[in-house]
Amino acid sequence: MDLCHDTDSLPLLCGGSGANVFPVRIGYSALLESGYSSTGAVATDCTIAFGFKPTAASTVPLNDTDGHYLLTIQKQGGTVKVWKQGVQLADYTGAVGATHAEFVANVLVAYCGNSKGYYSRLAIVQCVKSFLDFWELSPDVTGLWRPRNLAGLPLHTLLDFGDAANLGLDVSGNGNDWVLNGLQSDDTPTDNATTREWAEPAILKSSAVADVVLRQGMAGVQQFVGGTPSASSTWPGGSPYGTGYTVEGGFDSANAYLTHADIWMSNEVGGGTLTYDFGEGNTKELSSFGILSSNINETGYSYSPKDFVIEGSLDNKTWTPIVTKTGESFTASNQLKTYPANSPAAYRSYRLRTTATLNGDRVQVGCFYGYMETKVLLPDMEGGPDFVNIKNRDGVSDWILTDSVRGIWRALSTNSDAARVWRYGVTAFNPDGYTLGDDVNVNTGNDKFVDLCLKAGPEQGMAIVPYTGGGVAGQQIAHNLGKAPTFMLVKRTSNVSDWAVYHSALGATKALKLNKTDAVVTSAHYWHDTEPTATHFTVGDWFVGSGSEYIAYLFTDSDIFKAFSYIGNGSVDGPFVNLGGKLLSVPFRKNTSIAANWYGNDTIRSQFNSLNQALYPNESSGEATSASYGINVTSQGFKIPTSAAVTNGSGNLVIGLAILESTKYSNAF
Repeated sequence: MDLCHDTDSLPLLCGGSGANVFPVRIGYSALLESGYSSTGAVATDCTIAFGFKPTAASTVPLNDTDGHYLLTIQKQGGTVKVWKQGVQLADYTGAVGATHAEFVANVLVAYCGNSKGYYSRLAIVQCVKSFLDFWELSPDVTGLWRPRNLAGLPLHTLLDFGDAANLGLDVSGNGNDWVLNGLQSDDTPTDNATTREWAEPAILKSSAVADVVLRQGMAGVQQFVGGTPSASSTWPGGSPYGTGYTVEGGFDSANAYLTHADIWMSNEVGGGTLTYDFGEGNTKELSSFGILSSNINETGYSYSPKDFVIEGSLDNKTWTPIVTKTGESFTASNQLKTYPANSPAAYRSYRLRTTATLNGDRVQVGCFYGYMETKVLLPDMEGGPDFVNIKNRDGVSDWILTDSVRGIWRALSTNSDAARVWRYGVTAFNPDGYTLGDDVNVNTGNDKFVDLCLKAGPEQGMAIVPYTGGGVAGQQIAHNLGKAPTFMLVKRTSNVSDWAVYHSALGATKALKLNKTDAVVTSAHYWHDTEPTATHFTVGDWFVGSGSEYIAYLFTDSDIFKAFSYIGNGSVDGPFVNLGGKLLSVPFRKNTSIAANWYGNDTIRSQFNSLNQALYPNESSGEATSASYGINVTSQGFKIPTSAAVTNGSGNLVIGLAILESTKYSNAF
């Protein structure tokens, strides 16, 4: 059976070679801290490959207790070589030991400080094999190593730790069982970041319906870097303007306007030209530009451009106007003014050509900036996303939610009761992704962001439904899901109002507020005490304001979306939530019984258990880390590993919405 249709999913650990590539997801590991043993002597030639996560820090080479190492031990005669992922370490020169178990323990003590830790998929062959026979690089993410399928290898022993009652069972069929005193765990390389070495900005794909994107903000970041600056002339120095002006200063965003060297001044009365060339064969498409006035003295701004043209060229011969401005008026030193490109296109060179200054003298420029729009690509999401919810992870900022039905710039914030805001956030929904503008809430330069991107449609299990209030409680609104929604978010967009949340576990007599910490309330004001159907949902008198505009985001259980609930038990051995597939994200989760935050977790920001990094949909605060709202992801759902009242209060009902990578191929895990 072909189980490889999901090869673009991340994090996905696949193996095999050629055309027969199958997902190899490691479902379990064993926490071994009390020793282990095996029988049978170590062969003259053998290779052992396994995942290992140490549980105690040390000063030896492999001392990262936060993640798994993919280790390969290759013994050929008296020579023992060791690899960590694809990196060969110094040869092992210690004792081999009488058995394979002793051999493994001795090597781990030498390289990791001790042999106590989490072990996953341990394979032994009695011959010399390369680490590439057990591990391979992912084609999707640079630096990610993943297990290969072991089919065809002459296995001597294979421990998969899948039987909690017999962790040492040799599943190769050869009967080479080990004796293991430990615990079965779901902490495996599947959910771990040690083997992943990626740098933001990054686009991480999960499926054609839902994506969680991690990226770095680009707004306000100077793009005139890596090339060659030049000017028609530069003031050579001397009275009355001083000395030290440089052409490089005209592009120096890091030290703009601090000294003469950080400013460009022409030697042409009334103007001059400042040019930046990215070099032959290199182009950039800049979406806007900035000019910073000089601060040489209180009147430095008077030397700023008044009439100017910003132009682009592919060959430094033919120039195309991009911005034309006459009568510009700078009124202060260090003043930044920005100008959108009229017709953005990719050019090799850009130039600021000034034909008149404010005071008629030589032109001074504190900094000439070039800015780029951020285009986020989602090549596997056919037609692009319909729903994008963005949060700055690094700082305090509003959530910015935009959808393709209401259109660009009409942003809402889940942490606010405010009406729609006209923001330069998502500026375009594209067939292969979306474009971001310069709004600080979605694109602050160098800050880290997470974007939840969803594709709507009845097959996916999501509907985006705008409606106009009719002024009468019990108004019914049609939808196209073909099934009753199990999770709904409703908000008035034309005026101030709280977000209303429906969950099937609460029913139509109760509701939550997404922008508040409030416990569940019982009221007909929300859903008119009427359950949604396969064709309509019903709203109460608070959501039918005559002529008011509303938006409803509806979800029904599908291969991707699952409305879940559980009753807290107040124990670190918390409830297990069976989703029937591998979790991508829990964007919304709340304890309904008490006043508490909403929590959002995902497997992209947190790539190993427990998933302790969370964002609060009801707050503007940045990302936080705490075991109190962590979850442990398994192949079929997630488990609560905390006794904290906010997420596992005894007897409390916790509800939420889960988004899965896929359920269609869950039998491969």
